[in-house]
Parts: sequence; structure tokens; C-alpha cells
Amino acid sequence: MKKSKLNYSELNSIYKDLVFFDSNYIRKTLHRADYIEQFLDKYKIDYHIYEHFVLVPDWVKYYLYIDGQKIDVLPTGLKSGKIEKNIKDSSDLENNYNYPNINFNSYLESKTDISTPIFYNVPSLAVSKNSINLLLNSNDVDGYLKVKIRDIKNKNFVIGNVDKAEQAIVVHYDALWYGAIDNTSSLGLILYMLKNKEINLNKNAIFLIGFTEIAYYWPEYWDYSFIRVIEKYEDVFKKVKRKLIIDCIGYKDTQFLTDKEYIEAYGVFGDNILIYGTPLEGLIAIYHATNDTIDKINFDQLKKDRDSLKTFLS
Repeated sequence: MKKSKLNYSELNSIYKDLVFFDSNYIRKTLHRADYIEQFLDKYKIDYHIYEHFVLVPDWVKYYLYIDGQKIDVLPTGLKSGKIEKNIKDSSDLENNYNYPNINFNSYLESKTDISTPIFYNVPSLAVSKNSINLLLNSNDVDGYLKVKIRDIKNKNFVIGNVDKAEQAIVVHYDALWYGAIDNTSSLGLILYMLKNKEINLNKNAIFLIGFTEIAYYWPEYWDYSFIRVIEKYEDVFKKVKRKLIIDCIGYKDTQFLTDKEYIEAYGVFGDNILIYGTPLEGLIAIYHATNDTIDKINFDQLKKDRDSLKTFLS
């Protein structure tokens, strides 16, 4: 393996290309797929693409007025309809997915930003903590969500020795809103390491998977693309010694995770999995939030993460 110091400028340029706000999940994910394909082509990294269709939400219209005042919101519902004044704390990941609501993340570090940890199978909107205070004392609430179901062709990128891989590396490349830590930090580092030949592609099969955050696959709406990839490459996932999942690195306190929520989210991969990322306790303050911006990427932590990953990937 080629040895080199971490080139912060080079890595940061990848993040700058990918971290920007977009409220359209479909457009953002397709842009990332195009970026990955162009990156791999530019640096002559061999890959192939596995495509499948996936049903995803297109939030075409949403609004909320509290006592006549227009409120900043983000969509968290997968069905159209009038918004009801039922307040939910979305930091409780054991939420009832079928309960119409207006939700907020009580652990969000900012009172003005908006976080969407959970998506619901009903009309639902997320607001800031400041807006919840308005809502609690309101007399009139007028809100609506219009969502269309789109059938989108998803590109999953497969890199490395699929036939003889000893290890499968899984990184989801889609993101919500800005999505710096979740999961641009992981995607950018893997692309950087591929470009700089820091990953042994004879031993590793890398899967960059799209449209994992939300799909019309209930109730595990995050599982659909994972399931399709696992079905397609069943022999690979059965024979590898380990499945290394990289999610939400480069923030703080990156480690191999035992959080119940992570284990359940990636449980579809079965046994012999390692999940490398930020514990949910630390992540929840920016999780799926408008404050998950590029300044949250901690390059000192990222260097440690890169050094740790090289021991597994070389």
C-alpha cells in the first residue's frame, strides 16, 4: 500500500463538492451518484454498477402557519394530508410511525435548526425547538404536506475483488439536507483512500449504496436498498469474514459501535458485522439536521479514523 500523509486540502475539496443544502432528497442522491461515477472514472478506479428501482418520497409542497405566522419546516411524512397539532419528540427513536404529528429533536444543539431523525407513515413536519414554544401556546395551526411517490433508478457502486473478497465494506452515499457527517464524511474518506491507493482491492469489496435513508418499505424504510444489494451479492456477503460498515465518522469519539439503534439499522447484514462511526449519544445533536454542515467535519478526528481504517483495509 502507498504510504502518505493525509492531504487535508484534497480531502476537503471532495467535501466542498458534496456538502450543500438541498431539500430534494431525490435530486441530492442522484447528484451524488453522478459525482461518484465521475470521480471513479477520472482516477481510473475500476467499478461496476448494480441498478434497481426504489420508491421514494418527493415532497412537492409543505407549509406550516402558527397563528398566522409562517414557520420554517422540513418534511418528515410519507403521506399527504393536513398537519395535526400533535407534538412529538423525534429524538425518541421508538416513536409511533403512524401517529400524525409536528415533531422536533429535543437534543438538537441549536434552537433554530431543524432535525429529522424519524420519518412517519402519515402527514408530518419537523420544526425547530423555538417553533415548538410557539406551537405550545398557539390558538390556530394550519399545515399541509403533499408528497408524491417516485419510482427512481438507484445506482450502487461495487469496487474491488467481489469474487475473492475477504471483507465487505459498506458505505451509504445518500444524505439529507446538508449531510456532512451523515454520511459525506465516510464517503469522502473512502473516495480519497481509493484515489490514493490506500485500500487493498484484492482483499476488499466496497459497496457504495444509495437511497438508504428513506424508501417506501415499511416499517424499516431505511433497509430497502441494503436488501437489494445483499440479494444481488448474496454469495459475497455469505463468504466474507467480516462486513465493515462505515457511517458518520469524522465528528467526535469515532468507535466500533454497540448502540442498539445502529445494530438494528444494519441488522439485515446478519452476523460478523462491525459498525464504525459516532455513537448516537454524540450524533443526535446534529442528526439528519440543518446544522450537519461542513464545519462539523473534524479533520483531527478524521485523520484518526483514516489511520484506524487503514489497518482494516490495507
